[in-house]
Amino acid sequence: MLKKGIAVILLAALAGMASNTRALETAEPSLDRLVRQTDFGSVAYPALNGYPDELIRVSVNLLLLEKGRVLANIDTLNRQDATGWGMDEDYSAFLGGGILSVVFSMYGDLGGFTASHAFETLSYDLNNGRLLTPEDLFTDIPAARDHMELIMLDTVAPNLSGYVVNEQVTPLPMDRFSLTDKAITFYYDADQLMMLSGFSGSASFFYYELAPWLNLEAGGVLDRMGAGDYLHVMPDSSLRIASDAEQGRLPGVPVRPGEWLADVFLKYRLFCDPDYFPSGRFYQMEAGEMRGILLLTDRQPGDPALTPVGGVRCDRLNLYGIKVGESVREEWLGILGEPDDTVDLDAYTAQDYWLPAGTSDSYVFGGYTLRFHSDRSGLLACVYLTQ
Repeated sequence: MLKKGIAVILLAALAGMASNTRALETAEPSLDRLVRQTDFGSVAYPALNGYPDELIRVSVNLLLLEKGRVLANIDTLNRQDATGWGMDEDYSAFLGGGILSVVFSMYGDLGGFTASHAFETLSYDLNNGRLLTPEDLFTDIPAARDHMELIMLDTVAPNLSGYVVNEQVTPLPMDRFSLTDKAITFYYDADQLMMLSGFSGSASFFYYELAPWLNLEAGGVLDRMGAGDYLHVMPDSSLRIASDAEQGRLPGVPVRPGEWLADVFLKYRLFCDPDYFPSGRFYQMEAGEMRGILLLTDRQPGDPALTPVGGVRCDRLNLYGIKVGESVREEWLGILGEPDDTVDLDAYTAQDYWLPAGTSDSYVFGGYTLRFHSDRSGLLACVYLTQ
């Protein structure tokens, strides 16, 4: 049973924030991060703040408590001792264009006899006060679902054997999703897809992978989020590419060169043992948003806590209209000009790097190198960003 005091305290805190936000009705809404922590774990959850419609703000915050099982998990955490499984809950969130999308990740004592994991999601349209559904996102839901399931069957399922407890990638859980301005991610129940780490599986797709079925009508959810802005090259694409590269980032890719490998392992979880290429190692993470994205380090890295990510390789990416699997070499040459370096790889050399034979064009931006590798037909096979 929940401790009544917890519920009263938390709801009072949310109500208290209402008085603070009345003076901020013209401010941009934001999310406050609230945390309950003990020696046996922590529960973190968001609260919407600064939203002018008081009814929607309170309704959303109550929904966040409900969807994240926040009160129950705090109660569980408060009852933990050294003999228990502990409780850890965290979240990630997108807030923009009047859309709030949150995914909760909770691991530990969820009511069973062993430690377990679950995702819970909440995607909400603040403009009209309702939960989002797949109908808000796709013009043809069956076609979009079939396409995403085919991607999972072709690119994920063949690699799962030996690395999962449950391995059913279909059917895709269409009603459990989170959104960003770059991608949509779906979350499985543990009894359908569970990794050896004990975490439930997920499936993530950049919007360019789903372009034929996206609902991009003016004023719609994805339009307000800017999801369609760079499905095609725009006049400022070159400036955005340069800006991101100089900061060591790629759009929609959650890991940057220079991050500590141990931190990445903790957040995205190593899927399998690393593979080698002539001058280093490739690491593959299990989290859905890292599908088709490999991390590079030196060949003989030391302690992961002291080993930085040396580079990121993306076998799927939309770089402001330059898209892996769709764009051809003439496109990035036209946008970025002549590369700083070009290398031709024959089939024998290319296979050592898990690449098709073809051409690699490199551009230097500050302390980073952005590399486009195309196959013999000129089709973009992957993008690298390295330090």
